Amino acid sequence: MGQDARRCGLRRHAPLLESAPAIVSYNFEDIDWAAVAVQAGYDAIVNEMNALGSSTWVSQVVFDPFFTASSPVALTVNNGSENIAAFGVSGQLFFYWMDSSGAWHQELVAPAGAN
Repeated sequence: MGQDARRCGLRRHAPLLESAPAIVSYNFEDIDWAAVAVQAGYDAIVNEMNALGSSTWVSQVVFDPFFTASSPVALTVNNGSENIAAFGVSGQLFFYWMDSSGAWHQELVAPAGAN
């Protein structure tokens, strides 16, 4: 496991990583946050987030097992909501967003063959 993965709080997932992590920092409600998203080896997208300065990382499975991304995930933040985009193995483009309760939602942006 690389030193960068340890710094990003990915110790639990490091042996299972299948893509490079996407990393973003942002401020929400006057708290600075860091977030990391990655395609994990057990066929799920995993999100880790942390209030900067804390040693505690919160891990969430963004999408359930049996999803395999065919490209590294992309991560951004919009008004305090994390957003993840990933291509599925058949070429479909998916968008995942987190609501104010912390629940993740999936949307199909483009079907296979449209990209």
